[in-house]
Amino acid sequence: MKLVKVLSNANLLRMLRHALTIAHSHNSSTTKRLSPRVSSERSRDWVKALAKAFEEYYDKNYYVEYSQSKTEENKKRKEILYDILVCRKHPMQPMHRNDCYLEYISEAIWQVESEMEINSRAAAYDFSKLVIGCARNKPRGFLWMS
Repeated sequence: MKLVKVLSNANLLRMLRHALTIAHSHNSSTTKRLSPRVSSERSRDWVKALAKAFEEYYDKNYYVEYSQSKTEENKKRKEILYDILVCRKHPMQPMHRNDCYLEYISEAIWQVESEMEINSRAAAYDFSKLVIGCARNKPRGFLWMS
């Protein structure tokens, strides 16, 4: 297994601050409670900026997928579990075809959720997804059912 490229705390903090600056610059508001539209736009801008920073940091051996990505693969899948997922993929042969291959996520490096709305229910839902992704017990192989 290849070693994961380690992101230092200083680099991560710089990336997070830059993404937050971008998100806040598009919708500057002095009110304490933001409208749902502004919160949604800020979250979208933050996710996109942070995903772009991950793409710049990690090399071609990693994949960065995010919820607003416009790649063909994401258009087909419609959504990923997290707002941002930095991962490695591994090819596999389909069960009934030899002329192509499929990819599956073989290792998750970063799982990121964003919630900018002041809403405890939405935050609990989003951040519960991060806990779900850290389950202790996971199958390590595939079992084809036919």
